[in-house]
Amino acid sequence: MEIEPRFNYDSLRAQKARFSVRFGNAWHIVAIAVGIMMVLLGLWSLIEHGAIGWLFFFGLSGLMIMVSIWWEKDLKTAEIR
Repeated sequence: MEIEPRFNYDSLRAQKARFSVRFGNAWHIVAIAVGIMMVLLGLWSLIEHGAIGWLFFFGLSGLMIMVSIWWEKDLKTAEIR
């Protein structure tokens, strides 16, 4: 019994593959750089201005770090079939 491959343009794997191609290595480096800058801005804001620094320190930098980890652990390592 041989299984015929089917092309499903809207599958989750296909969507991740298209995003991975668009995101690429250059955007990964930009996401890391912006995340690091947000952490530094957050630390500075905590010292100088108080509670608003938590927004940068955890909120905005966390988004960039999550995207970077998602690309590194899931999108970059997806197997090609």
